[in-house]
Amino acid sequence: MASVELFEATALAPAQAGDAAALAFLAFEDFYSIFSRDRSRVLPAVVAQFATDSELNQLVAALDDGHVVGIGAYYSAAEMAARQAMGLRLLLEVAEDPGACVKGVRAFSTNFTPPGDAGAYVSRFAVAESQRGSGVAGLLHAHMESAITRRGWGRIRLHVRRDNARGLAFYRKLGYVPADPSDRGYLLLEKPLG
Repeated sequence: MASVELFEATALAPAQAGDAAALAFLAFEDFYSIFSRDRSRVLPAVVAQFATDSELNQLVAALDDGHVVGIGAYYSAAEMAARQAMGLRLLLEVAEDPGACVKGVRAFSTNFTPPGDAGAYVSRFAVAESQRGSGVAGLLHAHMESAITRRGWGRIRLHVRRDNARGLAFYRKLGYVPADPSDRGYLLLEKPLG
């Protein structure tokens, strides 16, 4: 882990965007597979999200030997609708059946409690398998939290799959608590800042 470098970005170099897109895909594969089961078809649209005002272009990244090994993408929760719409447009361009995808996205969205407009929302947080257990996730999250605090946002909210025991334990250790008791596929967690 000694060689891992953390940095904030609003765009990534093409090779870095490819690494980051692969991590984003793994973190949210159930969503991306709505557009195509063929990962190679979807990844270019995910790469494009790192260069547009979508859910992925404002982030902290962890680099190891020039490769992205961790991402923490975030934005103002008030920007959610616009950022999600931009990302959805890019994904629909590569969709196998755009009409079916729109229906699929609507159905998928029932897994989530809306996070509200206050504070920051973390849209993707992922660490490469090769770095899991190394401490990179904690460092990445601390750097992301610092960036969010500097922007003056008073809380962080994020969603975690209810069946992701490792992720839930990680966030609870960092001080996150459930923000909504709803029994949906993804649990909304929050952490006050300040």
